[in-house]
Amino acid sequence: MDSTWPIPIGETLRRRRVHELIGGQQQQGISTPRGNPNILIFTDPHKGQRYGYDLHEGLRTDGIYAYTGEGTRGDQQFLRGNAALISSVKDGRLIRLFTVQGVDATYVGAFTLADPPFEYQEIPDVDGAMRRGIIFLLAPVDADVARLVVRDGPQLLQPVIADWIQPDSGGFTIDLQPREIEMSRVEFDLQASFGNWLKSKHHVVHALSLPAGNTRIRPDIYDSTAGEVIEAKKSTARSYVRMAIGQSLDYANNARRVGIHAKPAILLPGRTEDDLNDLCQRLNVRVHTRDGNVFRESAW
Repeated sequence: MDSTWPIPIGETLRRRRVHELIGGQQQQGISTPRGNPNILIFTDPHKGQRYGYDLHEGLRTDGIYAYTGEGTRGDQQFLRGNAALISSVKDGRLIRLFTVQGVDATYVGAFTLADPPFEYQEIPDVDGAMRRGIIFLLAPVDADVARLVVRDGPQLLQPVIADWIQPDSGGFTIDLQPREIEMSRVEFDLQASFGNWLKSKHHVVHALSLPAGNTRIRPDIYDSTAGEVIEAKKSTARSYVRMAIGQSLDYANNARRVGIHAKPAILLPGRTEDDLNDLCQRLNVRVHTRDGNVFRESAW
């Protein structure tokens, strides 16, 4: 724990006591103690139903915590607490999250703004009129996220193995206002071609969903014949390959935890640099690369 922060993760205090220790406004969901390098945020989904705060607030399956900005009538604006949150990184302030039940507040941990740092969603106001809400996207820095409500429904404790469905090579767009995320045609084509190539070699290919902590993770392809969980990337650039290696190791580790003995593997559209191939060999991460109409795999 940060020696300058007095409340341990998991400790429950009266909210009044939190403010006696840290300062800040006691009646606000976003509390900004004067002269303090912390912003306090409080979540009470039951109480927040009246203001539409419960619709989008909670832990997402990617580990990001969604927190609804303040403002009970009309479109939410970047004023007061909302302005403090959006400026928190620039101002060097950590975001400290508490869950609230009645007069008690339990400290969950420290967060910072994710990328993107927010999105807009439609939520009702106190009178039931629809308005634009600011949903802050927060990444944990030092927190016990198992204490948080998972936004995407109850998480199963068992893996889910389903039929593999060829990705739509046309791609699609997910609207995460104010920013759009374009899903790459290259990556879809790569996954589709590789999955069909594996099936032509009489491999059994599945979609796999694995429990991981308080969320679920999904490799791009699960080749049950080879016993591989595979992460595909659209580029052989170092940043993409490093990310793929980490994700594949995460998949394999969590697969083993639920009794699926799967090896980590990555899928790339071409050859990558020799030192990254050496790294994969040392970590026993199989590398699949596209070579025209066929795919090559590392020899180890």
